[in-house]
Amino acid sequence: MDMNIEKYTKEALEKKALDGDADAMWQLSLLCQDEGDEDESANWFGKALDAGQTDALLYAAELCLNKELEVYSVDHAEMYLKQAADQGSIKAMLQLGKLALGDLEEGFMQAAIRLAQTENADKTPSPEHQKQFAWYSLAAEAGDINAMYNVAVAYHLGYPVEEDQAQAFARLKRAVDSGDLMSMYLLAYLYENGLGTEKDIDKAVEIYTASGEKGVRGSLLRLYGIYH
Repeated sequence: MDMNIEKYTKEALEKKALDGDADAMWQLSLLCQDEGDEDESANWFGKALDAGQTDALLYAAELCLNKELEVYSVDHAEMYLKQAADQGSIKAMLQLGKLALGDLEEGFMQAAIRLAQTENADKTPSPEHQKQFAWYSLAAEAGDINAMYNVAVAYHLGYPVEEDQAQAFARLKRAVDSGDLMSMYLLAYLYENGLGTEKDIDKAVEIYTASGEKGVRGSLLRLYGIYH
């Protein structure tokens, strides 16, 4: 949304809203709330929600997830979030990933790391982790760096999907190109060990050095291991 509420008078916003501009409806809801007109704010919020305005959908989902409110409903929250996700909202995708866990406290990446550290671990994926992975994959494709890293770790460790080092490499490369430090460490590790790409110690050293200079202690330890 490119509309800045400070650039429009209330009258101009009302005209745009009456012409069907969903963003203007949402902005009017916020403006009326600031003015203390709760009824008019709710009116414009409802119109924005009916029009499928992304911020209104996200706010409606937030209300539905508040257990202290009468409107509490996880099903309704998921409905609004899926509409927002269909519009490209990364926030909605990540929230849906969180909801996919249900009562589980451990996300798929944490589970992948735990299983990798457990001898003879059963890597049969839980449906909850598979659903969360699916939403994070969409968020990663939409450009969320944290999701890229989470999905890459899942492919690297083989949970809750089949191990695929090429997929891990591709996602880490994109995350590193976006400036993610933790992804730099794991990308260098893949170069060092020839996982998902040709083995390239020089490239690994280059990335370990760059991330180590930015405070990634693990990269410094890997450099020590390479040179000693």
